[in-house]
Amino acid sequence: MSVVPSVLRSRLLGVMLVIAAGGAGIGTYVATRDAPSPAVLLAMEIGAYYESGGRHIGTPYVDKLGKGQPWTVCNGVTGPEVVPGKYYTPEDCERLELPKYRAAEASARRLFTYWDDYNVWVRASLIDMIYNLGETAVAGSTLLRKANGGDLIGACVEMPRFVYGTVGGRKVVLQGLVRRRATTAELCAEWGGRGISASRRCSHEGGCLGGPHDHGAGISGTPGKPHRHDTGRRAALRGRGRMRRRHPRVA
Repeated sequence: MSVVPSVLRSRLLGVMLVIAAGGAGIGTYVATRDAPSPAVLLAMEIGAYYESGGRHIGTPYVDKLGKGQPWTVCNGVTGPEVVPGKYYTPEDCERLELPKYRAAEASARRLFTYWDDYNVWVRASLIDMIYNLGETAVAGSTLLRKANGGDLIGACVEMPRFVYGTVGGRKVVLQGLVRRRATTAELCAEWGGRGISASRRCSHEGGCLGGPHDHGAGISGTPGKPHRHDTGRRAALRGRGRMRRRHPRVA
């Protein structure tokens, strides 16, 4: 049984439909120039769901569960850009979030030897981890060692280990991270990670839109089982125009 929440599942598959349709007139994305990759768009949906439940958070708050209890706004944005007392519009949040997701993608591409062979679901799950945890948490991990050793499924299974935070000076399991990692582990292993060869037949830049027998999830919303010879229903994912992200709405 899938652990991906139904609301998030619908959003992720909706993004894939938008991408497959060229971003024209459906969903919450519109095609402009300099598009984020499909994996970044999917990772942003994962982040929006687990950071804010899809709601807009425009007023900075102190994240008491975060390292150093940083001022935080939007979907987990921290750092010098966050000014206490300032209100951030959805457009402000997009401006702050997108470069951080792209930086996480760049880190993942640099860390993972077989990145270009992974399909879009694997990539999105890894981008979300790096966005949420930072590059250093992944760089020395068993997850990375297994992935670069060719054991992608073993790497996906490592994701639920990254569920700890510091509360009152003590290292504790955070249930929000437990749910988030369970989701990304499923996306990595079951939607995307049963094999990597299929992505070699798809867009080198963007990964694949899995069909019902591909290694990802088909547009019908059913995660597929791998089939060695079945090409499935695919759409090459092209990110040649910037995808501007509008304010997400809770379904």
